[in-house]
Amino acid sequence: MLAIKEKSLAEIFEEFVLERDIDLPVFPSIITGLQKLLEDENAPIDKIAQLIYRDQALAANILQMANSPYFSALKKIETIRDAIIRLGSDQVVNLCISAQQQTLHKSKNPKIDMYLKKLWYHAIGVAAGARWLARKIHYGHLAEVAFLAGLMHDVGRLHLLRVMEELINDGHPITETVLDETLWALHCKHGYTLAKKWNLPDVYAEVILHHNEMLYQSPIPEYNLILKIVQTTDAVCQKMGLQCTTSSIPFSARSATDIGITELVVAELEVYIDDSGLCNPKPAVR
Repeated sequence: MLAIKEKSLAEIFEEFVLERDIDLPVFPSIITGLQKLLEDENAPIDKIAQLIYRDQALAANILQMANSPYFSALKKIETIRDAIIRLGSDQVVNLCISAQQQTLHKSKNPKIDMYLKKLWYHAIGVAAGARWLARKIHYGHLAEVAFLAGLMHDVGRLHLLRVMEELINDGHPITETVLDETLWALHCKHGYTLAKKWNLPDVYAEVILHHNEMLYQSPIPEYNLILKIVQTTDAVCQKMGLQCTTSSIPFSARSATDIGITELVVAELEVYIDDSGLCNPKPAVR
C-alpha cells in the first residue's frame, strides 16, 4: 500500500492508477454501431430500433429518459421507433449515451454513491441546459452537439471517483475536502485521456479539457462556441446548487456576449433549469 502520509492524494492517485493498471470505461459498442448505421441517411427506422432493442436495459432506460423533462417529449413515447420518429436520430443517439452514462453513476460505497448521483444530475442538467441555450441563441443546428458536450464535460470526475472508490476500499482515509480538491485538480486532464481513449470527436475532447479555463479561446470557431455554451450552463447549474463538489469557477455572462449570451438569456436559462425539476430531483423508488 502507498504511504498516504508522505504524499498528496493526487500523487497517490497517479501512482495507484499506474500500479493497478485500472482500465478506463469502454465506450459501448451498441452506440458505435448506431452511429455507423445512422451515417446512412436511408437506414430503415426499424433497423435502428432493432439494434437498440438488443440491449433491453438500455432500451428501457431510453424510453424512460425520452419521457423525462430533459427531452421534453410533447406526447408519451412508448416505443423506440416512436422515439426515433419524434426526436430524430441525433437525439436518439444522445439518449443512448445518456442512458449508458447513467448506469455508471452508481456505487456500493455510500460516500462515492452520493458524489456519483450529484455528478449525474449536474451532467444531465448541463447537457439539457446547453441544448436549450444553443437553440435560444440561434445555433439550433449545434443543439445536439452542445447536449453531448455538456453531458460529457465532467467525465473525468466519473473516472476519478471510480479510482477513489478503490482507494477507500484499500483503506486510504479520504476526507470530503481532500476529495473535492483532487476532483477539481485532476478531472479535466483525466477526462481528456478518457475522451481520447473513446476516440470522441475533437470538439468534445476540447470542451472536457478546457471547460474550466474561462479565458481559453479555441482556434476553431465552432469549438469555441460549444465551449462557451457549456461553460455558461455549467456555471448556472453550479450557481443553482446543481453541482458535484463545492469547488466552482467564477463566470460572468459578459464573457460570452459575443455569441449572444446576455444576462437576460442567462436568467431565462436559470428558469428553464429550475422548471425542469433537475435542482430538486425526486428520490428513486425502491
